[in-house]
Amino acid sequence: MAIQVARRLYLYVAAFIGLQMLSAGTSGLLAFIVERWLGGPPVGAEGAVLRLAGAVALVVVGTPLWLGHWLLIRRDTARPEGQASPLRRLYLYAVLLVAALGALAASREALALALRQDGAPLGPVAPLATALVSGVVWVAHWRVARADRAQVERSGPNATLRRWYLFLMLWVSLGLAAFGAGALIGALLQRFVFGQTLLTWQVTESTATLAVGLSFWLAHELWSRRLVRVPGPLQADELASSLRQVYLALVIVGALIASLTGLTALLAAAFRLLWGLETWPGAFAGQTTAAAALAVALPVLFYHREQMVLTARLSGAEERVGTAQRLISYLVAAVSLAALYFGLSGLIATLLRSWVGAEVIGSVAREALSWYVATTIVTLPVYGLASRWSERLARSSAEEERVVSRRIYLYAGLLFGVIAGVVALTQFIRLLLVTLMGQGGPGVLVQISELAGYAVLGAAIAVAYAAGLRRAGAARGALGAGWRVGIVAGEPLRQSLVAALGNELPGATLIVCDEGEAPERRASLAGADLLILSLAAWADPALASLPAPRLLLAAAPPDVILVGARRDGPALAREAARKARALYLVRPPVGSALTRGAS
Repeated sequence: MAIQVARRLYLYVAAFIGLQMLSAGTSGLLAFIVERWLGGPPVGAEGAVLRLAGAVALVVVGTPLWLGHWLLIRRDTARPEGQASPLRRLYLYAVLLVAALGALAASREALALALRQDGAPLGPVAPLATALVSGVVWVAHWRVARADRAQVERSGPNATLRRWYLFLMLWVSLGLAAFGAGALIGALLQRFVFGQTLLTWQVTESTATLAVGLSFWLAHELWSRRLVRVPGPLQADELASSLRQVYLALVIVGALIASLTGLTALLAAAFRLLWGLETWPGAFAGQTTAAAALAVALPVLFYHREQMVLTARLSGAEERVGTAQRLISYLVAAVSLAALYFGLSGLIATLLRSWVGAEVIGSVAREALSWYVATTIVTLPVYGLASRWSERLARSSAEEERVVSRRIYLYAGLLFGVIAGVVALTQFIRLLLVTLMGQGGPGVLVQISELAGYAVLGAAIAVAYAAGLRRAGAARGALGAGWRVGIVAGEPLRQSLVAALGNELPGATLIVCDEGEAPERRASLAGADLLILSLAAWADPALASLPAPRLLLAAAPPDVILVGARRDGPALAREAARKARALYLVRPPVGSALTRGAS
């Protein structure tokens, strides 16, 4: 097996290198021929010989290198294990990614040069040749990958490679389209609202970037939507993909940051206008980029938010819908909390500087205040709404307090508050000691006051999130309350089970028995709500009459080798504890904290 993997790795790496050489040489040769046909420089012109020789050399060397190894690869893929090899899918999707990115960059450059019309008609020829060759390579390998996709990409590493290609292309093309749209909107606002001169290169570059990025994004987005909406062999695994959720979450965070930044900049400009620091053109002429960012980011944010929720709903699992909504809420709260801290801390510092220093808030302070007040006004309601929704959801049940995404969010908020408070407190103590030793300069009291404000704000955040974690811990302790779980297993598995159940169902009562104990010793198991049994205890007639549901542990008895078991030891114990917790959530005891929260 290892020899086959090494052989395939060599074949695919060599074929990839040969294909890239062949593509580069073919692009250069095609561009040279078209330029000569359109009246370009003759073969003997300076630099033309070197271009031609380089392109021919790449074709001459790259063709046999790629073709020879590709023929060997085809022989290997005639066997089922060769066809389903992850190395084959890695090669195919690596070629598709390189070809798509090459076509994307070359198409954008060619379109920009064609729109510019600066008297260089041969300018788009070279990038067009590159785009054409990259497109041919992409189509050829796409057909190869599509031929057996339904058989070899149902799940596992092959499906993950498909998703990496898809989401990288979506991310790059969406970023280009958003950048082009923002630059174009900003340039048009400058021209038609503020009467600025519209530079031709700005319009052509922005238009080309928007058109090409949007076309590539739309093609891959339609394929992405088809994978999760059209019934087929790939749909179930795609709907359950964590990588898809990560991609959507990253886009949502990026769009949220851009939206908050753009709205803050516009509101700050409005404050500068209100306070008489600038005129209308002076305040807003420089904020066309912010307006464009807001106009582009908001549709991107809401579209991908809906895609995340819709994907979870299509999966058929209601809990995935809640997970998607919860993840969006925590992402929004985390981003807005960071922005709110800097807005509030800056606002507090500016006001303290004026109060402690007995200074009149002048134009410089008002400039800073406009940003701090705008940031606070924008982020405070966003953070408040997201936190309120997540807190109301968390208080609905003990299980909701315990979900992983909430714990990560609470610990992230606690860590942010601790870091912010510690940094400010350290600087506060340093300045205070310097002042007490008589080395403080003018204005040191103002700096000390500012740092005290920063430290207090960071401490307030840390205390609030620590309280949330404490409440979550208290709710966690109620899980399993009223349940009696019987464990019949040998050591060391029995000890691992006790520890795992203490983590998953801390409120449950555990009844622990050894496999070798007499049946009468197990009478205490009669009232158990759940039995966790090893293979050695499974056939015990003393346990056959007990009505409780059972979890059978795939752990081998002594002197027995168990074939096909996926886990052993602590991993097996953790899996059994998670199964027990899932059963508890389905049928908790009447009157338990979980039942009361759900009602």
